[in-house]
Amino acid sequence: MKKRRIALVLTALLFSACASGSLGIEHDSWTMTVALSGETGSVLCCAPSLSGQYPAAEELSMTCQAEEGQLLFTLEDRATFFAAQYKEMEHSWDGTVLYQVLWENGSSGQGVVSYTEGDSGEKTPTLVLTLPDSTTVYFAAQDV
Repeated sequence: MKKRRIALVLTALLFSACASGSLGIEHDSWTMTVALSGETGSVLCCAPSLSGQYPAAEELSMTCQAEEGQLLFTLEDRATFFAAQYKEMEHSWDGTVLYQVLWENGSSGQGVVSYTEGDSGEKTPTLVLTLPDSTTVYFAAQDV
């Protein structure tokens, strides 16, 4: 009986630790890494730091900031920006969060925040958005 109580307490602590460290779209500022064509899967554009890996892709510097249901996208010139609305739809046990995204033109898409594991085993928070034309845009959390 005593072992069972200890197990329950440890389980509760584990779940509370996981919940407190969970991801969310508002937890980070985001920098675009790549955008993929929904038709061909080819890289349409990429961050300037990745242009050597994707020489045929257009270079694009774009950031995304989420706050209170609004996504604000800003291009490198800081004068060009656009917005979308988001709503959390599902939060999974592993910290992955699924969002519904409503774009300015009234169309909708999805967003997912999760971890991407690199070759070195390092996990990076990642935001993936699906645009109305089926383009998929990947963002990495930037150091804030």
